[in-house]
Amino acid sequence: MNRRSTFCRSRLLVAGVALGLLFPAVRAAEPATDPATTTQPLEEVEVIGKKLSKLRQEVIEAEERYYALYNELNTNDDYDVHCVLEAHIGTRIKSRVCKAVYVAKAQEDEAQAFLQGRVVAPASLVALTRQDDFRKSAIAVIKANPKLFDLLRERNELEQKYERVRKERMKGRWILFE
Repeated sequence: MNRRSTFCRSRLLVAGVALGLLFPAVRAAEPATDPATTTQPLEEVEVIGKKLSKLRQEVIEAEERYYALYNELNTNDDYDVHCVLEAHIGTRIKSRVCKAVYVAKAQEDEAQAFLQGRVVAPASLVALTRQDDFRKSAIAVIKANPKLFDLLRERNELEQKYERVRKERMKGRWILFE
């Protein structure tokens, strides 16, 4: 056997081994003969964690349960709260916004007045003037119903957990939105 054929065979052997390592399906199914792999059990590692999106979804679901019960118990329909996905002006990126009915109505009135050429009080002013009454009403409803208070606490705990995990996972990254 000359040197060139030996060199070619050794390259073929190396390529075959590499293919076998890189693509296990190419290797023939052979039983493991290495005693180290057959006698020692593999370590089992259990990773418990959730995706950030799953944690965020849990916060949203808790918030939905809270607002559903709050809207049911609240006697003033103007103080009901509804959440929607909406894009802010200048962007197509939607975000979740929860607002009281009286705020949404004031925004609608302001938009319609603008289109019709009328002048009305700005929605932000209407929201600001009714904010204290809304807050008092909401506190009274929450104090009267312990279940509602528990849902509020659950939602806040989930939000804190989400923020803690998010900051931990994003630590050392280029951008961290605070």
